[in-house]
Amino acid sequence: MMRSAAADVFEIARFEVARSVRSWSAAATLMLFVIVHVGGALLFVEALREMEQEVGASLGVATGSRPGAMLEQLRHHDGYLTLVGFLAGGQRGLAEALAATPPLALFVRWLSLHLVPLLVVFSASEAISADVAPRTLRYEALRAGRAEIVAGRMLGQWLVVVAVLGVAFAGVTVVGLVSMTGVTPMALGVALAEAAGSSSAVALPFLGLAIGVSQLGTSPAWSRALGLVAWVVLAAVYGGLRWLGGDAVWSQALLPLFPADWTPLYWGFGVMPWVAAAVHAAQGVLLATLGFAVFSRRDL
Repeated sequence: MMRSAAADVFEIARFEVARSVRSWSAAATLMLFVIVHVGGALLFVEALREMEQEVGASLGVATGSRPGAMLEQLRHHDGYLTLVGFLAGGQRGLAEALAATPPLALFVRWLSLHLVPLLVVFSASEAISADVAPRTLRYEALRAGRAEIVAGRMLGQWLVVVAVLGVAFAGVTVVGLVSMTGVTPMALGVALAEAAGSSSAVALPFLGLAIGVSQLGTSPAWSRALGLVAWVVLAAVYGGLRWLGGDAVWSQALLPLFPADWTPLYWGFGVMPWVAAAVHAAQGVLLATLGFAVFSRRDL
């Protein structure tokens, strides 16, 4: 009996996850994500401890070994709200609503939304090219269509990203509960779960970019280098449009084409994060499809 295309995609995705685990690729990706997220959380806690000790010393007030109590008192201060508005992509209007979120969760969420795209491009750019040079991909192509292979590999890589993000944010939760005071497990856990969801969604267009460039070459190293160059070019062009274009009509028309223009919506409430996730998913599919235009005609 002929299998459906959807069944092939899910089977290939399952195989991709298993292959990532067997080849230690998933472990390397996990290490990168944990270093960034848990390391960032530890740096935040240490910086906050130093700040509170400096303020306490200047006021002649004793401070505890676990920071956080002083920051809790500043949540509705104008300076703190300005900082929160900056983290939320310059959306000062969201600062009041986000002030109730644990500061550690806000910082790690901001860090993740900016660095996960780079980590995804670095870790997933060899998803297809690694099997082209040894010609092992041709055996997979005998059992499934090339479109199903690309879609399955992309889905499998995204599932790996979701899993490692879950572990990384669980590590951040432990850091917050052990190292800070005034943090409730429920509030921190919910805030970090939302942050993990946003990071999983913001990874989609850059995963599509990684899968797209992975279909162009035969060398994993070449694919990774090309993916990083493409990421830099996207960031540079987007920054240039914002800086040079300003409020020009042509600039405003081009900016929504870039994933970064939709990322601030993840800080919002209601339907806006879902809109950003839908756009990012569409951009990911489009970028992967651009690479498929070459891959579909390649001699495997």
